[in-house]
Amino acid sequence: MKGLYLFGDFITGRLWALPLPERSDQYVRDPFALGRRDLLISTFGRDAAGKVYVTDFTRGVIYRIDPLP
Repeated sequence: MKGLYLFGDFITGRLWALPLPERSDQYVRDPFALGRRDLLISTFGRDAAGKVYVTDFTRGVIYRIDPLP
């Protein structure tokens, strides 16, 4: 997940990742879809180990987002 900006849609539950450029003179590439979940995405977070989390507004549950192997 390093070097990616994650964002989601509150209503549809769709998640995307945007690869961030390494330098300020580079263009931002197109985002890619990470899928759709049955969530009302309210926020993202990261812990001290760098693991990324997303929260579901409806259920009040925190989910960890793991990259595919």
